[in-house]
Amino acid sequence: MNFKFYSVIFLCYSFLLAIDFSIIDSYDANKQYDIEFNTIQKLSDDSNAELMWRISRAYFNQAEQESDLEKKNELFYISYDYSKQALFLDSSIAKANHYYAVLHGQIGLIEGTKQKIINAYDVLKFGKIAIALDPTYDNTYHLLGRLNFELANLSWFERNIASLIYETPPKGTFNEAIDYFLDAIKLNPTDTRHWLWLSKSYLAHNQNGKAKASLLKTISLSPQVQKDNHNIEEANQLLINNY
Repeated sequence: MNFKFYSVIFLCYSFLLAIDFSIIDSYDANKQYDIEFNTIQKLSDDSNAELMWRISRAYFNQAEQESDLEKKNELFYISYDYSKQALFLDSSIAKANHYYAVLHGQIGLIEGTKQKIINAYDVLKFGKIAIALDPTYDNTYHLLGRLNFELANLSWFERNIASLIYETPPKGTFNEAIDYFLDAIKLNPTDTRHWLWLSKSYLAHNQNGKAKASLLKTISLSPQVQKDNHNIEEANQLLINNY
């Protein structure tokens, strides 16, 4: 009798938790990041990988909205800790791999050239694992597009630092960046980030006609969050500077 009772309680709890995840995921999908953040903080189970990566996502979304650099980086580090916990608990979850790769790369950017290069291999590794586990998520393609862009755009000085760290430094090309951004756009054609970074990759690769078309597409999109406004402003500035 007791076993049946506890089984029912466990199933009810699991069902409620799934409903919570569904609601939280809808907040993220609708870019209601403050509501997502406030809601997910009411849940607590550091042994639940599905919860851990969602908390990582919530902190990442908060960081992306933050204008104060110190606070922004503090949120990124908290998000990074949750992403590591999610990956440790269950490495078979695509989003656990995705958010670990995203935050691992972000921490590299925060900590400077040497760390950016050191972290690049794992960003590529776990990003590719995330795509293998879930090839329908546009943001992982964007992540690998950004990684290739950053690596292709390393200065002579940075390449020399990379050669001191690794016998074979991580490599990236603008062509690969373009391919990843195009894949992201196929999955989510209304995201300003994908179009803006596709434009930057075309510009860096001297494909000016395609870059202009992508920039015009960027500014034609309707902004959904403040970050979109920044992306559209940047696209406008690139048009002014280059055409």
